[in-house]
Amino acid sequence: MAGGDEARLSDLRAGRELYIGKCSGCHALIPVDRYDDARWKAEVEEMVKLKKVRLGAEDQAQLLRYLTTANDRPR
Repeated sequence: MAGGDEARLSDLRAGRELYIGKCSGCHALIPVDRYDDARWKAEVEEMVKLKKVRLGAEDQAQLLRYLTTANDRPR
């Protein structure tokens, strides 16, 4: 596996861990393929805005990369 691929995989794993750890703290996990990219972005922003989850900018970006990659929907 090339270095860039390893970094990307590591980033996606970190995003998945955030999804499981942060999101499941308040509600059941929503299947990642339920929403498209725009909806996931809106959902994460809303949770942060309402202060239902504390995420720094880097964590928020990792979480969104995971959700928008794993949702398996056309871009």
